[in-house]
Amino acid sequence: MCGIFEVIQCNEMVLFFLLAHSRQKDRHRRCVRGDIMTPRLLVLDNERDLLYLYQLILEPEGYDVHVAASGFEQVTTIEHFQPDLLILDHHLSRRRDDAEPLLRQLKAYPPTLALPVILCTADPYAISDQEDFLRAHHVGVIPKPFAIATLVQLVSQMLQKMATPTT
Repeated sequence: MCGIFEVIQCNEMVLFFLLAHSRQKDRHRRCVRGDIMTPRLLVLDNERDLLYLYQLILEPEGYDVHVAASGFEQVTTIEHFQPDLLILDHHLSRRRDDAEPLLRQLKAYPPTLALPVILCTADPYAISDQEDFLRAHHVGVIPKPFAIATLVQLVSQMLQKMATPTT
């Protein structure tokens, strides 16, 4: 398999990863042109470098990735955008726990109740008091820094759970 190594400087850490362009580009073309509807992801993070990194990782996997550092603070704005999955940074701004109220609103508002959410955090202890809520609402959690394969796998699993009807 051919590929290109890329180095991305992000928050004082260097991430190396392999983009297998030939295989991933073909898969992306099939999703866009074929009968398959491309899953729409919304990524909210205040770090612009990380937003770019999410795009580099997830777009070649066939996802339609939209990123924002701000502008989606209201549940109705997220509902209007209609993502298939939301990736939410736990610290959207410099305040502590600022994603928690938004997440609770999303899970209490009927139009966004079933929206799959992945919560990203560099401080897993910050969400320790929310574990019961996160588990009850099937919110995925991924620590930063994350392994690329872990992110891709979690996104895929969350979207498959959403698509699989429960009996």
